Amino acid sequence: MLLHRFTSGFETKKEQLRLSIIENITAILSSQPPSWNEELISPLLIQSIANLGFVNPHRVSSKQKISELSISLTKLINIFEPRLKNIKIDFYFNKKESNRLEFMLEGYYIYERELFDIALNSMINIANDSFYIKESYFA
Repeated sequence: MLLHRFTSGFETKKEQLRLSIIENITAILSSQPPSWNEELISPLLIQSIANLGFVNPHRVSSKQKISELSISLTKLINIFEPRLKNIKIDFYFNKKESNRLEFMLEGYYIYERELFDIALNSMINIANDSFYIKESYFA
């Protein structure tokens, strides 16, 4: 990211905002929170930086689990990246690659009273805990 800034010049403030949102989403998805029982801790702690991260989705196979994962991920992004609005997450099942969880994350952000879309293709490899994110398009 730093090398990109030196080689391509300075971005506009809108571009900086978009890159900041993408960096933050990447940090959220590639981090893992502590494994504590949410029922035993304060709601304030659940929404604090101490709980930042995406719970590793081991053995996600049923549509119900995918739905729960989507809701959990949407809540997580709403808490830790409030600049991204109207979040929509679509999961894709690839039966040949059962160790991979692929999804499209879409939303928009507001800059100077205009709406700008962000769409991120994401893949989590459950077998080796690797993560991949790629921007699909933006307006």
